[in-house]
Amino acid sequence: MKGLKKFISTILCAILAFTAIPLSAFAAEPQEKSRFTEGIFTYEIVDGSAAIVGCDTSFSGEMTVPETLGGYDVTRLSTAFENCAGITSVTISKNVNRIQYDSFKGCKNIVRFNVVEENGYFKTDEHGVLYTRNMEILYCFPAGSGIENYTVPDGVIKIYADFDGCDKLKTITIPESVEYIKENFSNCPNLTDIYFGGIEHRWKGMNGGLRGLSEKINVHCREMTVAEKIEYKMHALGAQLGPFMFFGFYFVIGIPYIPVALLLAFLQDLGLIHIKPY
Repeated sequence: MKGLKKFISTILCAILAFTAIPLSAFAAEPQEKSRFTEGIFTYEIVDGSAAIVGCDTSFSGEMTVPETLGGYDVTRLSTAFENCAGITSVTISKNVNRIQYDSFKGCKNIVRFNVVEENGYFKTDEHGVLYTRNMEILYCFPAGSGIENYTVPDGVIKIYADFDGCDKLKTITIPESVEYIKENFSNCPNLTDIYFGGIEHRWKGMNGGLRGLSEKINVHCREMTVAEKIEYKMHALGAQLGPFMFFGFYFVIGIPYIPVALLLAFLQDLGLIHIKPY
């Protein structure tokens, strides 16, 4: 009997000792991303491919992004060439499908970007400006290109380029299709005029917009049409009111006159008209 009690006590102690061990002790230790160096490049392994995260800043001349590093396809550029002022041109290899917008920040002498034909994610225009393959996002602008007047193609939706160090740029024309601008052109010392194909309300609503612009930079926007002026006024007057509020206003106030703004709001709720939310 004593032996049985001793055996049970031993089992209970073992159970208590085991349950006292925190579960974290059995969890896998979090592993930090390891960085590797090959030639002038520093890279990490992310999702089974290589991401360039650094480069020897003393490098000068034409830069070609390698197709592989350490046996892994190079698919990403993450702040890869920041402050590599000696680079004069960059050729994007076929496997690159992600480029952090500030990967070339401080590279003031890049004359143009090039993209190999096999790359299905990026392309350049005749000036060597880097875009996505579908020409919807402007990724990088070659600061050392000497371009004085640049027109962003129609159909571009977003501009990620920071235009840092574009000392020669004097004017830039931006189409109405652009909906988002990440930067504000504050690092372009000779930029004097921005021509936007949309109306002023659209320009002010975009990220970047007028923030941080020098007073010497003139922003030229398209004049609003009569229809756009009406739409904007209706939106400013609260044209998003619903049909129940519309009827409630009419019957509670008891006024035979129906405000135009409420009438248009009601028609919009019925889907008969559309008022743009500028």
